[in-house]
Amino acid sequence: MSTRDRGVLAPFRSLLGAQALGTVLGLLFWVLVARAVAAPEVGVAAAAITTQTLLGLVVSLGLGTHLVAELPAHPVARQHQLLRRSLLAVAVVGGGAGLLLVLAAGPLGLLGESLAAAVAGPLDATVMVLGVVGAGWALVVDEATLGLRRSSLQVWRNLCASGLRFPLVAALLLLGSADSTVLQLAWVAPLLLSVGLLVLVVHRGTDQAAPAPATDSAPGPTLAEDVRRAARPALSHQGLNLAVAAATQVVPVVAAVALTPADNAAFTIAWRVATVAFLPPYLVAVALYAHGSSLDTDAFRRTMGRTLPAALLLGLGLCVGAVALGRPGLLVFGEQYAEASYLLLCLLVPAGTWMVVKDHLVAWWRAQREFRLATRLAAASVLLEVGAAGVGATVGGARGLALGWLGGMALSALLGWRWWSRPLVGLPWSLSLRDRAPVGPNPPEPTTGPAADHTVLPTTPSPRTAPMPTHTSALDRRDDRGAVRPVAAGLLAVLGVAVLGTALVAGLGSLGAAPDSSGDDRAVGRVGAEVAQCDVEQRRELLVDLGVQVATGDPEQPLRSTREVRRLVARAADAGAGVVSTDVGWPDVQPSRGTPPRWDGLDRLLQAAAARDLRVRVQLTGMPSWALDDPAASPEAARWQPPRSAAELRRWQGFVRSALRHLDGRADFVEVWNEPDNPTYWSSGVDPAAFARLLEATAPVVRRWAPEASLVTGGLADNDLGYLEALYAALGPGERPFDLVGVHPFTGSRRPASEDPGARYETELGAVDLTFTGYRDLHGVMTANGDGDLGLYLGEFGYSTTAQDGYDAVPDEQRARYLPQALDLAACDRFVTAVGWYYLHPTRWDDPAWTLLDERLRPSLTYDALVAWTRGRV
Repeated sequence: MSTRDRGVLAPFRSLLGAQALGTVLGLLFWVLVARAVAAPEVGVAAAAITTQTLLGLVVSLGLGTHLVAELPAHPVARQHQLLRRSLLAVAVVGGGAGLLLVLAAGPLGLLGESLAAAVAGPLDATVMVLGVVGAGWALVVDEATLGLRRSSLQVWRNLCASGLRFPLVAALLLLGSADSTVLQLAWVAPLLLSVGLLVLVVHRGTDQAAPAPATDSAPGPTLAEDVRRAARPALSHQGLNLAVAAATQVVPVVAAVALTPADNAAFTIAWRVATVAFLPPYLVAVALYAHGSSLDTDAFRRTMGRTLPAALLLGLGLCVGAVALGRPGLLVFGEQYAEASYLLLCLLVPAGTWMVVKDHLVAWWRAQREFRLATRLAAASVLLEVGAAGVGATVGGARGLALGWLGGMALSALLGWRWWSRPLVGLPWSLSLRDRAPVGPNPPEPTTGPAADHTVLPTTPSPRTAPMPTHTSALDRRDDRGAVRPVAAGLLAVLGVAVLGTALVAGLGSLGAAPDSSGDDRAVGRVGAEVAQCDVEQRRELLVDLGVQVATGDPEQPLRSTREVRRLVARAADAGAGVVSTDVGWPDVQPSRGTPPRWDGLDRLLQAAAARDLRVRVQLTGMPSWALDDPAASPEAARWQPPRSAAELRRWQGFVRSALRHLDGRADFVEVWNEPDNPTYWSSGVDPAAFARLLEATAPVVRRWAPEASLVTGGLADNDLGYLEALYAALGPGERPFDLVGVHPFTGSRRPASEDPGARYETELGAVDLTFTGYRDLHGVMTANGDGDLGLYLGEFGYSTTAQDGYDAVPDEQRARYLPQALDLAACDRFVTAVGWYYLHPTRWDDPAWTLLDERLRPSLTYDALVAWTRGRV
């Protein structure tokens, strides 16, 4: 039974079915990815995939479009040969283009942070090259099915590619792989497999083809002859293909280059959903060309008069649906995407209206062989659109990119309307897509031939010289010069309504966002009042510190890989951190006496921080048992048993000197110990005088070997006013052995602006204040002792999402509101140098209930709140 295509609806149904399957399953893929993989990794993978898609278009060389019109004129064996040779050409050119991309993005570093990360390793680079070739192949074989009149094969190829991605990425994630390499592999491998299967089916599907003529056995053209014959028409198609499709292919690449991985992830999700609105109207235009490539001018115009209004209405309906249902629809990707991607979606979908018009006009020019005019107009449009998008991305990030693209599109439509409007003059408008008998006299009769399944008109003039229609049907009795005016006005009105309506809905959506619902208007009002009077420059100067732990605590694999460290540092940088901090424990780097210290882990962090231009805080802690005069029985207690005797202090000084010499100026802050007022970390018993001696022994070494670094006291657990007073008493007058006082102003579950009088209590040493802003009283102690010019380093602060230590849990949504309040308060105090959240990522020692990222390094709402705060203050 024949499965050949007939009429314009046949290829449209197949195209729509193929793309619908691909789109729906593709969205499921990105839903899974968005929920299972950290946003920056999603951004890197999206950058790689969009770049592969763009290069795939470039390296397809126009061969697929050329085959649409070329294949029906040949017998089966020759069709197969042309398809094979086309794929070979794409493989050669695509492989070379992929290698150049890897070189430009990797060693040369010319294509931005996301693409550099996408080709960081040999496997990444290999997948990138294969992805470029696979994208080119997919374009050629999909269009070739139209020439073979077997467009239904596209459905099965897309089902194979999109369907296999979902279980493959799920399996890889279940095995513990959750990075951009896995996502690229899960995208590219099914694509290559689907192309191979389609080619196999085409070659074996002899029962679907007409019998070959006797001349089929004669030797065909050589490869060189085919190259010469196909070069000019294919490249003519390619020039137009690039000009038409470049905008939708280049805009995601602009995002990949210009945006951070986290922003690119939000843009990618919005773009993927927006393409649902772009797709069906575009497929109507593709079906128009596939069906009309062999029709005469009159028949093509009649078909175009039906498809254009139908596509416009379809596009407008999808645009309204995307805006109305976008926010709840985006929730399937996660709450952070529902907020971050919705406005982007609203700004992107109106573009589909102008794309409908442009795609139809290009189909007309392609059928008329007016490649030069079409290419020039489409190329000029692309330059305006992409240029405006790039400027918008530079100025306004992801939203600026979307607005710039819309603006460039509107500008190109207005400037070029003189030429765009010509093919629309006198179109026989109709809202039916079904084929009708020709309207004019002497309707053409179908004939048979090599492509017997579509109408062939032997007496039709060459498309290059085909005259405009001269019949005067009821649909065409009008003044051609004036007919375009209401059509143009209507099209511009549709575009304007779509843009204005989208902007209105998006604006109302933003205004309707839920306000801060902390439940404490007084505290929120206090923060707002302070921020209103705050020095803006001081807000910008506040450093955000996020900790990255290189050690794993696993004897089998004690250190994180260089790649893992780079990923963690990238998460910190994407969140807006200015400092990354890490603990360097003496027992870890030199567990045995006489062995050289091992700095591998520290070096990995330093290199990653330098690559992202981040400052570094190194916390020096711990005593190995061999360095203690009388170590405690418990290894953990011995680790936190501080140096107290003269011999122990000399050994400690040797460790500090060794660490600072290795750092060689790469640390901006050097912190001495951790929470000396906490018996867990000062296991010999809290003793301010002993800590004073430790600081006095350490300071000369730091001044000698790291004169540019700021020396920070070990962060005090809570705002321990009594301990700090006792420390000053032990130090006495004279030069202070520190530059900054470290403090960890945890509040339990109290909000940062809390003024709870019950949060202050007394200890043997004095008062402790458990409100966040109690650090101000701590600085008051410093001022009273003549150190008002010195600052505070708030090294750790945060909330747990589970109940701990007698305090209630603070849900992620709630602490996402608390974090910007705390940063606003701290930023308004000039004496606060930095604020660190405890902790960036889970470790053996840091409970994920406290961290910004989960075990799979997926960002929390609190992470997103930090991103919003750091970007909003600039």
